[in-house]
Amino acid sequence: MDIAELEKKLMEAFRTESAERLESLFTNLTELENAENEDDRQKILEIVFREAHSLKGAARSVNIGPVEHLCHSMEDLLGAIRNKSLDFSPQLFDLLNQSTAMVEKFLSVNDAAHPAISEKMAKLASLLESIRDGEKPGTAVSGPEPVSSKEEAKIPIDTKPEEKQEHEPVCVEAEPLPDTHPVSEHKKDKYKKAEICGPTGAKPLFAGSVRVPAAKLDSLLLKAEELISLKQITGRYLFSAMELLESFDLPRRLSDIKNDYEAIREISDRTGRYARIIDYIDHMGKLRENGVSYLADIIRAMEQGNRTLSSMIDDIIDATKAITLLPFSTLFAIFPRMVREISRDLGKSAQLKISGGEIEIDKRILEGIKDPMIHLLRNAVDHGIENPEIRKQRKKRATGTITINVAQTETNRVELTIEEDGGGIDTKRLIAKAVKAGIIDPKDADLIPLPEALALIFHSGISTSALITEISGRGLGMAIVKENIENLGGKISIENFPDHGTRFVIRLPVTKATFRGILIRTAGRSFIMPNANVDRILRIRRDAIETIENRPVTRVNDQALAIGYLHSILGLPVPNIHETHAGPQALLTVVVVEHDDRRIALVVDEIIHEMEVLVKNLGRQIERIPYVAGATVLGSGEVVPVLNTGDIINAAASGPSTLRVPEEAMEEQEEKSVIVVEDSFTARTLLKNILEASGYEVKTAVNGEEGYALLKSRHFDAVVSDIEMPKMNGFELTKRIRADETLADKPVILVTTLDSREDRERGMEAGADAYIVKSSFDQSNLLDILGRLA
Repeated sequence: MDIAELEKKLMEAFRTESAERLESLFTNLTELENAENEDDRQKILEIVFREAHSLKGAARSVNIGPVEHLCHSMEDLLGAIRNKSLDFSPQLFDLLNQSTAMVEKFLSVNDAAHPAISEKMAKLASLLESIRDGEKPGTAVSGPEPVSSKEEAKIPIDTKPEEKQEHEPVCVEAEPLPDTHPVSEHKKDKYKKAEICGPTGAKPLFAGSVRVPAAKLDSLLLKAEELISLKQITGRYLFSAMELLESFDLPRRLSDIKNDYEAIREISDRTGRYARIIDYIDHMGKLRENGVSYLADIIRAMEQGNRTLSSMIDDIIDATKAITLLPFSTLFAIFPRMVREISRDLGKSAQLKISGGEIEIDKRILEGIKDPMIHLLRNAVDHGIENPEIRKQRKKRATGTITINVAQTETNRVELTIEEDGGGIDTKRLIAKAVKAGIIDPKDADLIPLPEALALIFHSGISTSALITEISGRGLGMAIVKENIENLGGKISIENFPDHGTRFVIRLPVTKATFRGILIRTAGRSFIMPNANVDRILRIRRDAIETIENRPVTRVNDQALAIGYLHSILGLPVPNIHETHAGPQALLTVVVVEHDDRRIALVVDEIIHEMEVLVKNLGRQIERIPYVAGATVLGSGEVVPVLNTGDIINAAASGPSTLRVPEEAMEEQEEKSVIVVEDSFTARTLLKNILEASGYEVKTAVNGEEGYALLKSRHFDAVVSDIEMPKMNGFELTKRIRADETLADKPVILVTTLDSREDRERGMEAGADAYIVKSSFDQSNLLDILGRLA
């Protein structure tokens, strides 16, 4: 191996190790800040000190000076704290987190950006050294954006398979880690596994662990799961052989002509006529008996082989899945840092407590649950946890608590709970928003049961936030959270405790891709219905169908269930079976399916059999098809859609209108008008061009007074305004609009450079509907908000 190749491998090994060291630093710094007793604090401090020390040594081995220098300064500062010559403080933790984030950013950008970041790292190092020497800290160095605002989507749980390196990493020896961990024992193994060796021939420090690129494990699992098709093929061949054996069962058929055969044999014996025919029949009878016996032996061998093969394939798949299981702690490591930064950004105080992180789950499910978890935690801080002043008024601790707990409720199911001790969900506001959005009828608003009221939060466009910001308030997140969890085969539910908090419970399968399903047919086509959504299968007479409120229903165990015809819901032609069995006595095959505590009786043509299903995604080209969750390939090679039960039930509940394209969607939308109030010519022109390109009629004003006068002179659907303007600023303009009876309901969106928490609160108090900071301006964000408000 030449020097260049060795350096490349060393750098790859360093990046792998540094990612784990940085994750440990972020996690343990947060735990150190929240530690309540001195013993725990000293144990965690020891781990943080060792991680900084090991990262410094690893950086030195690959000659990355800026990282080495900053880690050395962190190590010295932590040493001073350990030696009691320096006390803990919130500002100190801010600097240590900022330093860790700076190292992370340095290692994530290309070489061209290194000089600018190196300069910041050097300033940070000097600042840390001055604090260590007893000087008061000066101005903090600006670092990377906090993950709470705009970078949350970039927090890696793991790289996607296609981004993984295909080569085997080598090892970099690091300092030994301490033997104790103050929070949970399972983390020790995780940290230790960072120290392994690759193909250099050195003896592994931990012989029981090997680092393998995730892409290779994913490929191995996919290949193992493909063996399910082999099980189906062999099963199909066995079934065909058994059918062939049944066709050779001639005794019943021969009994019908037994008298004729005996008469012909008597004539043959007496006269010699028909002897050749009798010999042929006797010969074929012996061949049949031998053939049946031989075929029966083959079928018995096939059955034995099929059982053995099925068992081996199941064992291979289970073993391979076990390899790809990861502990929840792999995902949870990013959350303490995120909660800390979001709460600080919002002027709140919150701590995160985690338990059950050692429970393992399929890596693909862990990756899929990451975005929903991020959204739920952001909501917990933004919507749930109150400001310290309000918490004190309610006789609560100033610091709110968010709890994540994982429990394995069944062999193949886990329960993930996210709970906070905030103010709970305001169901009255939720119902009011749903009425305004047209989701529920105003006359039904007072009659809606509590569970259904809470479920409104999962409707697109519904949010309890009084102000739309970069973090929340658009009403999209919870709908996407629910959809993502259901796509993983899971369910989410809510429990609300007014003035005491909210609990979200997510139930997930341990593994993904394979499940038990029922193969059904309708309109000459095959579909898979997941077993988990099937309550029962039965046959009913056509005249047992009743009509209640102009909807067909049938009774199952004295409960009226809506009837849905699968071919009608899917928009397929009426199958022949309905034409030939149209009488009142005709029997219909019905599958009772359930989803989110709702049930319907689904009429299908035929139930084929139950089977193990390997579900395939539809691919990036077809991200979402109504009523279809994926597809599978049968042993015959036929591609069969896997039905999305939620979509099916929604369609059946909505009636026939769901099968048509809404007329309003086909009509050309009426042009809407917007007034832009902005004193900057450049910003005013930019906003005007963006809105006009999207079909809005736009008028402009250069200050609040001119904007208000224009609003009084004609109709506008919405107001987009700056804040800092002469004569009348944006806050004053918003208050003037809210005080005017003719304009009070006009949507107001503030677009400004002011990004402090106090300014956002002033915007909310003035009555703004949305608050967008120019430093993170995204035109799609503005257009999306306008589309919802105007």
